[in-house]
Amino acid sequence: MAKRRPRRTHKLYTELALVWVIALIVSLNIGSKFDGFVHAGMIILAVTLALILLVVAAIVVRQHQRNLRRLEALRTLKLTDIDRLTGVQFERYIAEVMTSQGFKVTTTPMTGDLGVDLVAKKDGTTYAIQLKCYGKPLGPPAIQQAVAGMAHYKCSAAMVITNNYFTRHAVTLAKSNNCILINRDVLAQWVVAFQARQTRPYS
Repeated sequence: MAKRRPRRTHKLYTELALVWVIALIVSLNIGSKFDGFVHAGMIILAVTLALILLVVAAIVVRQHQRNLRRLEALRTLKLTDIDRLTGVQFERYIAEVMTSQGFKVTTTPMTGDLGVDLVAKKDGTTYAIQLKCYGKPLGPPAIQQAVAGMAHYKCSAAMVITNNYFTRHAVTLAKSNNCILINRDVLAQWVVAFQARQTRPYS
């Protein structure tokens, strides 16, 4: 994956702080020409509120731009690129892919997730999802983890997603537990559909 560009948020804050100081000095000079401090106070308040709005707007715009760049980078990934992702990167990628499909996705804690990496909801069904970015086919334990975590996260269905395939025993166990399996072939279809969708900001 490409390296992220260094953040320059601190530079933005420094520039905005400088602008605020200059505006404050100007407002005080203007206020000193009036009979009382009320006018100066009102000017200072107005300038301060305007700068707060400016800061918020600047942060939102920069975050929006970062999100777009990150989403565009994710859309360029091929299946062979996905094979090299870490577990955390694979989790973030699948979350974006499922979000683009209309799922409302939330992540579980990095540790102690009880076998569930993502919780996704769509059309009234909530899925407990186990993710495995592996170099070999998955066996029954992955299905067991997803099914076992359903109750804790109040999900009505289980799903296991991998960049590889599932063993025969894993497929059999999934069928008996109504666990949806997304193997490499299905994931490839998801990747193509994700790449074809128009780039949009995060929700």
